[in-house]
Amino acid sequence: MSFVARKIMLKGTISGSASKILYAWGSDLAGQLGINDEEGGDWLSPVQVGTSSWTSASAGPSYSVAIRSDGALFSWGGNSNGQLGLGIAGFSEISPVQVGTSSWTSVNAGNNFTFAIRSDGALFSWGLNSFGQLGLGITINRSSPVQVGTSSWTSVSTGGFYTVAIRSDGALFSWGRNNLGQLGLNIATTINRSSPVQVGTSSWTSVSTGGFHTVAIRSDGALFSWGSNSNGQLGLGITINRSSPVQVGTSSWTSVSAGLSHSVAIRSDGALFSWGINNFGQLGLGITINRSSPVQVGTSSWTSVSAGLGSHVVAIRSDGALFSWGGNGDGQLGLDDQVNRSSPVQVGTSSWTSVSAGGFFHTLAITS
Repeated sequence: MSFVARKIMLKGTISGSASKILYAWGSDLAGQLGINDEEGGDWLSPVQVGTSSWTSASAGPSYSVAIRSDGALFSWGGNSNGQLGLGIAGFSEISPVQVGTSSWTSVNAGNNFTFAIRSDGALFSWGLNSFGQLGLGITINRSSPVQVGTSSWTSVSTGGFYTVAIRSDGALFSWGRNNLGQLGLNIATTINRSSPVQVGTSSWTSVSTGGFHTVAIRSDGALFSWGSNSNGQLGLGITINRSSPVQVGTSSWTSVSAGLSHSVAIRSDGALFSWGINNFGQLGLGITINRSSPVQVGTSSWTSVSAGLGSHVVAIRSDGALFSWGGNGDGQLGLDDQVNRSSPVQVGTSSWTSVSAGGFFHTLAITS
């Protein structure tokens, strides 16, 4: 593969062909790309992060976290609230730094707070905790990983000051800010929670948090949403908020991702759908008109998709090709320019295994 990495003007060329390589692009103002660039700025095309092999990565607003192939966890970028988990706050890191010595299976970067699941299923959190989003029963920030309860967990997702996670038995829990019902605990309980509270009694397979709304897939493939709906991001054909899970249509789904005020999901046949706000073309429909119900994006078959907390989306097609669309003011689409796109555009020619657009203005992706 060969990419040209640019910071407005041409700066250098990154190339390689090894497997599981981590790439980053977009804003590097706080060092969130992890490429040891002391100047910061915007990188408009993918640039390689170190030389390690990686299994997963997650982009936050101005920082990043990733798990190396040996299970070691690393973080870099802004650290104003201790979100890097390094025992200190206020000092940015422009290259990956290891977090402790444990082995981890998944990690998720939120709005300046982080969650990770250790190899034994234990859940840990650190960073900003103003609304109890760390799930520790308090509202004090933490700059090092702290275990959340004693349960075993399979997945976790961090949104705008709140968190949702699936326990190993399929039960769904939420905690943190709840001003718009994003915790899914019904209209009578729109108060914040600083400890995990179970959402209903169903069994779930995946969940994703946006700015103030949540989407989740039940074990039978049914898709549900709740929380803020001012731009139709719940996909219910209306713009009324919901504080309890409501089913979206009748299709069966395999994956879903919530952005700031938009959502994207892959149906069981591989078709990709989007809905919600569309001011930057983040729905990928070739227009900039909001949609309050799911609309199919093209005709391709897809395997994974990630919606940013800003206004962009990245997705991997079934052949491993990576595409991006939406807002691109900082080069977060990886297309070597800063022009917004309202339809999917391919990023390079490599084959990819995972991608994260969770940050406002940067993207992380791992090659196959």
